[in-house]
Amino acid sequence: MISEGATAAEHGADGAVSPSEIFGGLFGHLMPTEFFRIGPFPITNHTVLILLASLIILMLYKSLATAIDGGKVGKGPLANMLEALVVFVRDELVYDTMGKETGRKFAPLFLTQFFFIWVINLLGMLPLVKIGGTATASLNCAAAMATTTLAFMVVCAMRESGPIGMWKALVPHGVPGWMWPLMFVVEVMGFFIKPIALVIRLFANMTGGHLVLLSMFGLIYIFQSWAVMGGVYLMVVFVACLEMLVAFLQAFIFTYLSIMFIQSCVHPDH
Repeated sequence: MISEGATAAEHGADGAVSPSEIFGGLFGHLMPTEFFRIGPFPITNHTVLILLASLIILMLYKSLATAIDGGKVGKGPLANMLEALVVFVRDELVYDTMGKETGRKFAPLFLTQFFFIWVINLLGMLPLVKIGGTATASLNCAAAMATTTLAFMVVCAMRESGPIGMWKALVPHGVPGWMWPLMFVVEVMGFFIKPIALVIRLFANMTGGHLVLLSMFGLIYIFQSWAVMGGVYLMVVFVACLEMLVAFLQAFIFTYLSIMFIQSCVHPDH
């Protein structure tokens, strides 16, 4: 009875849809929608977007990689752009931070992170029927990406200093003995806070951009005015262009911070 009364109140006496329902329906676009299950694993629209982004990356770079392996040069503006992005991430981010010798080992990881996040962010801006949404605006996807970085941090630290030495190496040399326990706790917390920061940054930025766009669309339904629609349209175009830039920047920032975090584990003394 209470839920029925609340629903009636939201619709109003004349049966009109309330602003809260309008915004609720628009913001529901950000939530995962389950299609079916494979055993205990749900297949959602975000799952489809992840698979679609992976397929797009494979299709884009398969022909380019084949041409390069054959000693040829990719032709066309798309091939030139893709090759330029690979060189940029490899040389300006990976090699510049980790050095060429060490960076060569980790370049495939960071290139995959960058292009996966960038492509899936762009897919989230497309009005795809039934599978629309942004997977990186989900904590599950963002956390999975950050967990990959955390796993490499742990493995690299263990290979460099050993299972016990990796924890000892967290505390800088020269710290007085009486401060060692406090510094150890702080450094361990910082070790795990780093990937958590990656999750929050990616999730919050991609969610925030979509909330702004959807809020603007909601204004059209609330005011029901041609003048408002014209102004909202211009603002939506501007914010959409800005969000395309944010999609690239978030891929760049996530990848660069992952490089910094893993580099600190590969060379703890630096």
